[in-house]
Amino acid sequence: QHWPFFDLPPAPKPDVKIGGVYYSSASASGVPADSDCGPKYLDDTGNLHIFRGCQDCSWKTYYITGGAYFDSGGDGNFICGNVIVLGDIEINGGGGANGDYDANVPQEAWKEYGNDYADAYVSSQHGFDDTEAPDTYAEAVAENYKSVGLTYRLKKGLVHGFVYTGGSQGLKGGGSSIIHGVMIAGQNTTIETSGFAVYFDESVAENILVENIVINRISWYEVAHEWPAGL
Repeated sequence: QHWPFFDLPPAPKPDVKIGGVYYSSASASGVPADSDCGPKYLDDTGNLHIFRGCQDCSWKTYYITGGAYFDSGGDGNFICGNVIVLGDIEINGGGGANGDYDANVPQEAWKEYGNDYADAYVSSQHGFDDTEAPDTYAEAVAENYKSVGLTYRLKKGLVHGFVYTGGSQGLKGGGSSIIHGVMIAGQNTTIETSGFAVYFDESVAENILVENIVINRISWYEVAHEWPAGL
């Protein structure tokens, strides 16, 4: 988080520009194995790119200079990888999302939503039984607890990975579907969808490629250590 009283460089930006790392990655990836995913990973035609029946968990990058349209029908859509769209993304009828898998729960997700009531509700409704966890929310905060190995079943997954939309309308359409990872809107847009959810995946966030940032050290603090006793 950037604080106004610290002299920090600008926040990093994902390198989604034409000619950048995601563009080059898509260009090098060639043709998807599933023809329902489109003719190429790099679609620089500026036209609408339609996903209908696309099943692709190759963890490659789709780079689309126009808009993207996730349509229902066929075998449904589920992509594991990056989807970089310089235009808008539209979801029709849930986008045919059919990803169904156990997702890792971020180790510190409980800090965003937790309290004593929520702890009891989650345990009763979802069966999480972490015997290593502190008994109360306050104790967990005090101990800086991190959950390990917890999973949650996600259904109707559309994309597991990094999704970027650069269009003025951002994300539109509707229907129940999930993006599991990170989604970034390049413009100050309103996400106008119904029944749509984004679940955070910290491993996806850690691997987002950003433009270069120059970090300069402007101060430091030296700690004087005493000579160890007995030497």
